[in-house]
Amino acid sequence: MKEKEAPPQGGISKYFALLFQVGLILSTGLIIYKNKAKYKGSLIKWFLGFNKLYLGIVVVYVVLFLLIGDRGGPLTLVLTILLLVGSFVRKFKFYEVLVLTLIGGFIMTLIGLGRSEASGLEIFDAGSDKFENTTGYDTTVELANSVRTLNATVAEVPFYHDYFYGSLWVTQILSPIPFAQSVYMDIMDLEWFEIDSSGYITYLVLGKYPTWGLGTSIIADIYVNFGLIGIIFFMLILGLFIKRLSIELKNPSDYKWFIMAITIGGISFYYARSNYLMSFRDIIWGFLFFKLLVQTRKISKKKRLVMAE
Repeated sequence: MKEKEAPPQGGISKYFALLFQVGLILSTGLIIYKNKAKYKGSLIKWFLGFNKLYLGIVVVYVVLFLLIGDRGGPLTLVLTILLLVGSFVRKFKFYEVLVLTLIGGFIMTLIGLGRSEASGLEIFDAGSDKFENTTGYDTTVELANSVRTLNATVAEVPFYHDYFYGSLWVTQILSPIPFAQSVYMDIMDLEWFEIDSSGYITYLVLGKYPTWGLGTSIIADIYVNFGLIGIIFFMLILGLFIKRLSIELKNPSDYKWFIMAITIGGISFYYARSNYLMSFRDIIWGFLFFKLLVQTRKISKKKRLVMAE
């Protein structure tokens, strides 16, 4: 039996956070689609006319996660809202996109710089101080260094290690089932860096005992599993899939396509620096949430009919 080193971070709190995020994204999609006809010329007034409980949850969610330095959740929610508004309510003007991009980029940069130094409201002060003391090179080098994920895999695979032929995707496929990944690791006796491409790439560059992670990229993730032919095939499939989603967003024909569209749209900024199957878990959970919501409404409707009789 191998000695497990530096196991992946996670736990039940992570699953609750992910479930909440998926539920919030799905609720956002349904609320915006339901209220699209109520738009009268002002996006702010239209948005503030939504359910007050929903608006309160959105504000608390965004503020709380930003103050602890977690940009992923709020950014996913905001992108989902913008995608849905642009698809169902009205198109955004160029200056609106420009202003939103500049403000959002500045806030995300401050949080990214300050989250390692502080939390709460102090995260912005720490980020501002760090920003003033850095050069343009310092603030963009991490983005530029994203290419090292691909360089590391090309240098190693297949010359020193054969392609993984999809074995690094198994945990992504199992991800909708809570704790299935940990069970799979134990059964297959795998190290932490043998379960996905981000772990493997981190291991290649930083060794068995890293203090931080390099992550992955969609191209590196496909390459390390299936090589150049895999990149051509799976990116073609992804392109066709996203094309179908863009068509469905204009006139949804089925709830499954709608859920897939808002899920992938919300993580669109991350997709280039993620696993190929990154959205699989959220899509499956979105289907389950929708089914649960429909069943709950059916039961509630039956109860009202019985009481009316």
